[in-house]
Amino acid sequence: MRILISGGFGFQGKHLARRLLHSGHEVVLLVSPRVTNEAVADSEFSGLVEILRADILDEDLVSKAIEGVDVVFHLAGKVNPRESVIDPHIYFKINVDGTLVILEAVRKFNKRLFYVSSCAVYGDGSRLQQGTSFNEESPLLPIDPYGASKVAADRLCYAYYKSYGLDVTVIRPFTTYGPGQSAGMYGGLIPTVANRALLGESLVVFGDGSAVRDFIYIDDLIDVYILLLTKQNTAGEVFNVASGQESKVLDVVQYVASLCSVDVECRPANPAEVRRYAADITKIKSLGFVPKVSLENGIKNYLDSLGL
Repeated sequence: MRILISGGFGFQGKHLARRLLHSGHEVVLLVSPRVTNEAVADSEFSGLVEILRADILDEDLVSKAIEGVDVVFHLAGKVNPRESVIDPHIYFKINVDGTLVILEAVRKFNKRLFYVSSCAVYGDGSRLQQGTSFNEESPLLPIDPYGASKVAADRLCYAYYKSYGLDVTVIRPFTTYGPGQSAGMYGGLIPTVANRALLGESLVVFGDGSAVRDFIYIDDLIDVYILLLTKQNTAGEVFNVASGQESKVLDVVQYVASLCSVDVECRPANPAEVRRYAADITKIKSLGFVPKVSLENGIKNYLDSLGL
């Protein structure tokens, strides 16, 4: 198959592209026009895949890119909740309007689409009853503009399925991590603490560290993408993707600290922090998915990728 990945130079996009190439597929990477010629030429994918630079809002370029493929994985978007509070407009412009451009092109040429949503659509799981987790039918109650933009795009995909019979599958990954994931100002927990450890700095826990996450290693997430690609009749369906195991933030930070021989520093709690992301993955497991990488091994893999 010939498969297009929007956000092709992103963390997930690169991992997916490698796996698809290894499986013998043709790959087209749709990347931001801000990516330079030098970056394209120096990319590990140069000469192996077609790399197209286009703004996700450019209807003509996106349409031309999708016309020549069989399947689209829509991964492009703005992804940080904290940044979305500062600049909500760009989050809705890219995540919602950009998805609409993709959907229109997919509808025009009758292609199959996998839309990568987010666990942020569910909001804070601390409101759930004890012992329960978010399943695909849980209410969508986002707590920040990022989550709201993902809800809008997520449900827009479903509306196109219902209105036009579009073959679109929605995937909701939980907290994804792994080699190649950057830290930066708005980075996720594991890359942030790992990169601090790389510098020999103490690791920071906000509050008592009792907030919990369900971490999914990037290879396991890509396993799901490949699995769903092989399945038929998933149009209109939604799938949570996670490990099915909850981990406290404090435990993760202390584990990294123990491996890297650095201290842990406590700071005042962030009142906007989500207290709990907990996933019910019964549905995707029913298709044969089994998470393979434990959190401990996944963290070690990430640290190894940094040279720690």
